[in-house]
Amino acid sequence: MLSNSRQISAEKPIPPGEANISLGYLAQPHPAPPPSSTHLAEAMGVQTIADLGSLLNKTVLLRVDANVSAESTHFHHHPRTKQVAATLARLSAAGARTIVLSHRSLGEDTSSAKASNHEIVQRLKASFPSLAPYLTFHAARETERDRTMCAERAYFRRLHMLFKELPAGHAIFLENTRLFPSEREERTRGRLKLLANAVDYVVYDAFGVGHRGGQLSVDGIMRDVAFERKCLGPAAIAEWEQVLSFAKTAAPQSTALVLGGDIDKFESKLNLVIEILKSDRVGLVYLGGVFGTSWLHVHGCALGRTPVSRNARALEKLRSIADTFNHVRFELPSAYVGLTPSKELCRWQISSKRGASQHVHLPDGAIALDQPESDLSPLLEKRGISQVIAVGPLGFYSMKPFHEGTVGTYRLLAKWAQAKEERKLLVGGGNSVEALLDMPDFREPRAPSVMVSSGGGALLNAVAEAFKVRGDPSLIQTPTIRALRRSRR
Repeated sequence: MLSNSRQISAEKPIPPGEANISLGYLAQPHPAPPPSSTHLAEAMGVQTIADLGSLLNKTVLLRVDANVSAESTHFHHHPRTKQVAATLARLSAAGARTIVLSHRSLGEDTSSAKASNHEIVQRLKASFPSLAPYLTFHAARETERDRTMCAERAYFRRLHMLFKELPAGHAIFLENTRLFPSEREERTRGRLKLLANAVDYVVYDAFGVGHRGGQLSVDGIMRDVAFERKCLGPAAIAEWEQVLSFAKTAAPQSTALVLGGDIDKFESKLNLVIEILKSDRVGLVYLGGVFGTSWLHVHGCALGRTPVSRNARALEKLRSIADTFNHVRFELPSAYVGLTPSKELCRWQISSKRGASQHVHLPDGAIALDQPESDLSPLLEKRGISQVIAVGPLGFYSMKPFHEGTVGTYRLLAKWAQAKEERKLLVGGGNSVEALLDMPDFREPRAPSVMVSSGGGALLNAVAEAFKVRGDPSLIQTPTIRALRRSRR
């Protein structure tokens, strides 16, 4: 018998009232989707949970994005955790027996114990108490943490025996999918895909990783599953709704991109930005984070030990991007904040000139880690911008005080969006959302002008698709949407 669980009879699933977890503007909290969500799913060519019919005593494989730091001070308010809680509550209320898949990011030296989903599940149960009676974590034993095919086989063998006895309305949250070899390579038929074929239905509700095609827990688990057995989850549909709404109201050169982030995802995000710029909707690009420092680097600036991309192919694309898209204005912050070689806080001014004449010279050993509150407002006014997409932190967000520039910039952007009815701000990415949540007034925005996405790269990919197809959802071709559609033979 599962620990910390209660029996739920097949005839009496959890009442819908217990599943009504409030998400504000971030996801749909009610058991039935609104008509707009149903129409959007039909237009995209995918099913919703409602299309699956009765879920009483049915086994559901649910892919979510719970890649949130267990130490986050905003865990309860984070869109990813709220979306997970709401979808779990809805499936439990319907009497489904749910198996939950999610990943956590891994560094090269991250231990298996540190990478476990255990702390995430504990925080979910503490933050959303209505989940606690029926949500259980399926831990990997010590011998199953060595990231080998043999260890993976043992883990999933135990799982198959367990979920066959899972009571109606209960859920098992699995170990981090990144710990399993079948998530990283497809030499053999992956255990996750076998699991997808062993359950009744697959629900994909992880918008934040929907652009990563080729991963077994993303689009791989759905490739061989019949159309009638798979659907797009309510949180993912809600995120697509706001992206398509944003795209439909974007006039030519009315949109600004505020870009930040770190080195790890620089090349992939740059490729998505280039796809967005191929439309005529963007008039301004503000380069923060590694985008800004790499821009200065390719124009010959001495930046000391400041993090910049070393990817030659990506740097060449960045060098030529202004010439390729000469209708777009590219801007950088007016200064950087960081540490001198003696570890003292310092501020370095940047020339007001742009392009090759841009200059800033940091001493050897110095490092720029943040920017002051930006002068974005006059730039937005001057360029006639009415919509802003902001993705990624503009400084070294995980280290204080180098998060202040990001928080200050996002505060200005949120207030700018709420100042006039026609303005919109769309924020995406883990640390970007954390920055917005650092401002209590914007944990539950009162105005629809501030929208939040659970993913950064996924948001850029979705916007690129929406701009390309001119807002027609039937033409969207992201990896997960293609995998969820009916196969055309």
